Amino acid sequence: MLDDDDAFRNSISEFLETNGSDVFGASSIAEASALLKQNQYDVIIVDVNLKSDALSGDEFILRNQELTRGATKVVISGFSMDRIRHRAELERSGIRIIQKGSRIIEQLRQVIQERKQTDVREKEWRSEGEWIAMGLFGQSVKLVSLTPDGTYRFIDEGQNLHRIVYVAPSETFALQQAIEELESLINDPRAKEQDFQSFFERNPNFILNEDYKKAHPHIVLTEEDGYELIPDFVLEPLDQNALSDVLELKLPSAQVFVLKKSRMRFSSAVLEAAAQLREYGVFFDESRNREAIKEKYGLLAYKPRMFVLLAERVQLARLM
Repeated sequence: MLDDDDAFRNSISEFLETNGSDVFGASSIAEASALLKQNQYDVIIVDVNLKSDALSGDEFILRNQELTRGATKVVISGFSMDRIRHRAELERSGIRIIQKGSRIIEQLRQVIQERKQTDVREKEWRSEGEWIAMGLFGQSVKLVSLTPDGTYRFIDEGQNLHRIVYVAPSETFALQQAIEELESLINDPRAKEQDFQSFFERNPNFILNEDYKKAHPHIVLTEEDGYELIPDFVLEPLDQNALSDVLELKLPSAQVFVLKKSRMRFSSAVLEAAAQLREYGVFFDESRNREAIKEKYGLLAYKPRMFVLLAERVQLARLM
């Protein structure tokens, strides 16, 4: 357990020892690093806010994933959940976050119990004496029987090669990372519209379909009086003779409907977005404006289809 609050660390250690656990305490990053190099541990508990170290507790546990492989990892925080800087990364890594408070002992007891159940299952698996596994030999995969002592044998007597290697293109992994980044943004209450704008600029395939070839961010629509409209994206079609459309982004926290006088109505966020899109529509009604955009950006637009991306389900809703 890593916590530089001696009184708190000792009280938690006493509880864990009472429940039959051997506890190794550390009050600094240096002490904890030394302990990780000496032994393997079933459960690792780290306080987020370490006053004596430049490195925070959550940063320490994330940087030592390799040394803590196989352990149940817990981060304790006195902060509210939205103030934990690396919350999304902790959750993606399967690291449990526990709030300090009256229920901390109960939650730690649950962690210890779950870990004991995991250890029992692993012992049962090992007692079965034989696992079926796949091993990569040269360019092919072979099916093998694996025993707890590390020895193995090929399952089929002829030791035939089973050519079932699955090759995943790098694009698959890039897409998975992008999906995880988007999920993190959606779940982050501190995320701003600019954060989503930046994400979709880097990952335009999320807002493009088979009809569009490019998403142009923040093109400037200058009206005759000098007033500027700046849509989040103008979608350029694949067909060079087709007309472009407009996409506007709003925060996923926006509500689509509100209940007023026992009736469901569109929220102010939706009405504001609709008004904004109408301004774009009026702009493209003017032939001189269309010509200016064609000359400056090479885009054709007249009565464009206009979309807004908003609400928790991040659904593409056509408003006009």
